[in-house]
Amino acid sequence: MQRDLWSPRPLILAGGFDTESARVAADSGENTLIAMGRYYISCPDLPRRVRERIPFTPYERDLFYQNGPDKVHGYTDYPFAP
Repeated sequence: MQRDLWSPRPLILAGGFDTESARVAADSGENTLIAMGRYYISCPDLPRRVRERIPFTPYERDLFYQNGPDKVHGYTDYPFAP
C-alpha cells in the first residue's frame, strides 16, 4: 500500500477487520485509523472489545436499517460484553 501518497495526513482503512487485525493495521503505520461501521451495531462497546481483545459479536446484515417499531431486533438489542 502506498501510504506515502497520504503522509502526513491520516489514512483510514475499513472492511473485514477483527480485534487482532485492527490492532495490527493500526500499529503498521503512523496516522493510520481503522473504521468498523458494521461492528458498531453488533458491539455497542466496540472500543472496549478492541482494547481488551474481547471477540466481536457477529452482526446480522439482513436486519440493518429496517423500518417500523417491530423491526429493531438485531439493530438496537445487541448485548455488551460481560
